[in-house]
Amino acid sequence: MSLEKQVTANTPPTLLIHTQADTAVPVDNSILFYQALTRAHVPAEMYLLEHGGHGMGMREGLGTSSLWPRRAEEWLRDRGLLKVSL
Repeated sequence: MSLEKQVTANTPPTLLIHTQADTAVPVDNSILFYQALTRAHVPAEMYLLEHGGHGMGMREGLGTSSLWPRRAEEWLRDRGLLKVSL
């Protein structure tokens, strides 16, 4: 099942974060998915990072890849999906 072939106008807004070091899933899969999202006019954002591998979690010390949790938080807040706590 190719995920990019499942995209419709009803697909929810999507944030993609992928690393070049991922040996489990090729970066091309995320690129194809992102292209399908934009063709369907689905709000989407994608970050391609150099380090981290598949399932990198929230580890520190991966250069710019360690910043993905912050980017994800900002993306969720921008869409009203995460409330700002004071």
